[in-house]
Amino acid sequence: MRIATKIGSLAILLALAGATMLPAEPETAAAASSTAVYESAEVAQPLKVGASLPAVPELKDAQNNAVNLAETVNGKTTVLIFYRGGWCPYCNTHLGDLARVQPDLAADGVQIVAISPDSPATLAKHLEKKPLPYTLLSDSDHKAMEAFGVAFTVDGATQKKLKGYGIDLEQASGSPDPILPVPSVFVLDKEGKIVYTHSDPNYKKRLSAKEVVEATKLAAAPVAAENHAQ
Repeated sequence: MRIATKIGSLAILLALAGATMLPAEPETAAAASSTAVYESAEVAQPLKVGASLPAVPELKDAQNNAVNLAETVNGKTTVLIFYRGGWCPYCNTHLGDLARVQPDLAADGVQIVAISPDSPATLAKHLEKKPLPYTLLSDSDHKAMEAFGVAFTVDGATQKKLKGYGIDLEQASGSPDPILPVPSVFVLDKEGKIVYTHSDPNYKKRLSAKEVVEATKLAAAPVAAENHAQ
């Protein structure tokens, strides 16, 4: 999946990335956040463009320190990633791709924050093996995933299949709940409003790092970016 070198309208980018971007109708307060755990990835309802950062209980970093997500993203353009866990090879590839563009994003004042169900201890082990230049946060009680509308229950057959590969979701997260997020990217502006989203129930399909960079640029100045591309 590649971004076109010439963008006649934002619709081209949206069609390529399968994402939504400004402009969009603001969501009502009632629709701005979710508290559901969906029965499958296919029926999950991620927050849409126009929604504000939902209220999320404190998360934990790899050192088991409490982290307030609202304070973390306050005043900063943020690429917020939801990924399945350090046990997922597709997630690790995606996180590695993002690490390669992190310096470019940081130069533009953009930060990356990646959230998974992994426990702080699991995050620490992951970072020992594969250090990353941005923040990983633990959402083992899946409250952030619920708030963003991406939490779903892993069915018994899939749990059994994962265990066959040596993957124990309870051990990874420290929670008995077999809940994962739909792999998702949310770009938030400095005011904490969602200006770009990408989610796909097919965990093998991820937004490329290049597309993430383009999304942050278009989100910051869509008209200027479009004119520049022409």
